[in-house]
Amino acid sequence: MVRVAYASLNPIFVNSIQKRKESDMDTAILLGFLAAGMQLVGYFLYWKSSRSGETNSNPVSWLIWTYGSLISLGTYSQMTGDWVKSLLPIACAVACVFICFQVFRQNGLGKLDRFDYVVLGLDLVVTVVWYFVGPMPANLLDQGSTIVSFFPLIRGMVKGINKEAQAPWLIWTIAYLLLGVTVVMRYDKWEDLAYPVVCAVMHMIIWVIALIKRPRLTL
Repeated sequence: MVRVAYASLNPIFVNSIQKRKESDMDTAILLGFLAAGMQLVGYFLYWKSSRSGETNSNPVSWLIWTYGSLISLGTYSQMTGDWVKSLLPIACAVACVFICFQVFRQNGLGKLDRFDYVVLGLDLVVTVVWYFVGPMPANLLDQGSTIVSFFPLIRGMVKGINKEAQAPWLIWTIAYLLLGVTVVMRYDKWEDLAYPVVCAVMHMIIWVIALIKRPRLTL
């Protein structure tokens, strides 16, 4: 009798679990698109602030980030094999190329110092590792390069050489956090989380510095 009852109820439990998984997958897809959309919104706001003069962009940083965004897109998409997780990196790479072009047209190349050459060298090392070893170690190494690549901008902002609008960096931070949630909901391996977590932290640092450096109102 118990076996009969279990046999009759078991398909119900299985269907319920299956529907729950499908619902979670749908939510993850929506979050993936939302993260990519917010990424594009952030770039649009950055482009507007750059044109208005609110942002004094560092051309060297954007050159490094553009190259890095292409590496991140290639390694992350190959490593995850998940088109939903790749939506934000695709949006980032496309928009980054556009912003880089605009910054160079507005401010020129600028002068590369020794530190900038070090960062570019790290990106080249990541590219070599990607080609000869594989996308996963290259992507993890790329996170270290990403952290280092922010140093020129952080240094410029702290010294007052560069100024950044707050809104784009806050939106980018939220976008990467949403990607992190997407990765958790479509969890495969911990390495997939390195990219969104590192990027969220670094973008948050820039947002905090921009918040601290914002002009104070005087009465």
